[in-house]
This record gives sequence, structure tokens and C-alpha cells, in this order.
Amino acid sequence: MPTEKMHLANYANTARHRTRTWQLANVGAFLFMITLNMLATLLPLNGVTTGQLSDEYVNLFTPAGVTFSIWGVIYTLLLAFVLYQLEGFFKGTMLPVARQITPLFLVSCIANGLWILCWHYRMVAVSVCVMLLLLVTLIFLYSTLMRLKLSPKETWWIQLPFRVYLGWITVATIANITILLQDIGWDGWGISPQTWTIVVLLTGLLIASSIIYRFRDPAYGLVIVWAYLGIWIKHSTPEGFNGQYERIIDTVTASLCVLMVFILYAFVQNRRSHRKIVA
Repeated sequence: MPTEKMHLANYANTARHRTRTWQLANVGAFLFMITLNMLATLLPLNGVTTGQLSDEYVNLFTPAGVTFSIWGVIYTLLLAFVLYQLEGFFKGTMLPVARQITPLFLVSCIANGLWILCWHYRMVAVSVCVMLLLLVTLIFLYSTLMRLKLSPKETWWIQLPFRVYLGWITVATIANITILLQDIGWDGWGISPQTWTIVVLLTGLLIASSIIYRFRDPAYGLVIVWAYLGIWIKHSTPEGFNGQYERIIDTVTASLCVLMVFILYAFVQNRRSHRKIVA
């Protein structure tokens, strides 16, 4: 009997140690990602900032520079997740939902950091591959979280960060692919850049609307609205294209209206569901 108790105690200690390892791995991966992003601006990496590199690739899809400030929101939300998942650290316990998504979170942080390196060293094709890895990882993470029944705290501290994150990476992936096509000199099969941009905008609208409708997710939708608003600003202001491409402005404006309808639908449906649960 004492031997059995010792085995159980050893197993419990091992489990607690493994749990703390996962929690610290989340912290380490987040710090890896943040450090590379800070170095990209402070050094900067390869002698050029992330924004300066984006300015080198002038295309009709990239939004205004102010739009990229959303990264501050994303990293703040991810920090909130990292801190929240440390709950129970000293007891050797971890929230089940945090444990479930930890492997995907680690991959997302590594992919984010690697993308910074690829981008700053002008490996555009490789950066697209890394961005696609990040996108797919976040899709799996997002779909996992959206299927789970979470407490209000878990919704705010765990689910929300990745809803916002996926929204921005959806747009960032499209922008990254657009830059790759520009970098390799793709001629668009003779179709004008303005027409291709409209096609891309409508494709993005279709993807975003489907996700907002399927998951009733206004947070994801608002991020897409922010990105499209940035494109509208880029095309409408003197600092950008100063209204040269009216069809693109009209398309973005119509897309924003459609997105707001879907977001309103998501809000209404969520409110109704909440009332049913309360009742």
C-alpha cells in the first residue's frame, strides 16, 4: 500500500511539473514573439522597419499605416491570455481550455516570430508560407474555442484574443499574397490591378461574412471592418491614392455596409441566445 501511495504521489508530482512546463512554454513563446517584433522596430532588423518594408510594395490592397496599430491591441489581448493561463501555476493546475489550445498557441507564436525574420530579410515567398502556417493554426485554434462552452471569464480572457487575432491575420494573409505576386512581377493575366483588387476585396468580404454568420462573431467582423476602413482611408486621402480609383472606393464602401449588417445580425442573435439562457 505505501508503494502504491508513492506511485500516486510521484504521478501527481509529474503531472504538476508537466502542467507548469506547458504554462511556462506559453510565456516563453509569447516573449519570443514580442522580442522579435520589438527588435524589428528598435534595431531595426536588417536595417529597415516593418512599416518601411510595407511602403516598398505599393499596391492597391494594403491599408493605411494607421490601421497596423491594431497589433498593439492584439498583443495586449494575447498578453492577457498568457497571464490568465498562469492561474493555478503554483498549485500545478491549468485551465482545461488553456491546456487544450497550448500546442496551437505555441505554433502561432513561433510562426509570428519567423514571419518577422522572413519579412525583414525580404524572403517574401517564404514569408507567405509562414503566414499561411499562422493562418491555418489560428483557424484550428479559433474553431476549437468557438465550439467549447466557456465561462464569461474564459470568453474574455481566452477566446476573444484569438477572435481578434484571426480577423487581422485573415486580411494580412491576403495582403502578403498580393505583395508576393507583385514581387514576382505577375501581370494579372492582363487584367488591371484595380479589377484584381476589387476581386480580392469581394473575396475577403465573402470569407469574413461567412465566418461572422457561421460563428455569430462580431469581434472578428469588427477587425475586418477596421482593415477595410484602412483601405478606404488609403484610397480616399491625399496621403494615399487621393481618390484615383473610384471603383475600389465604392467596393470598399459597399463591403463595409455589408459587414456591418452581418455584425448587427451577430449581435442580435447573441443577445437572443443570452436571453434564452437567462430565462
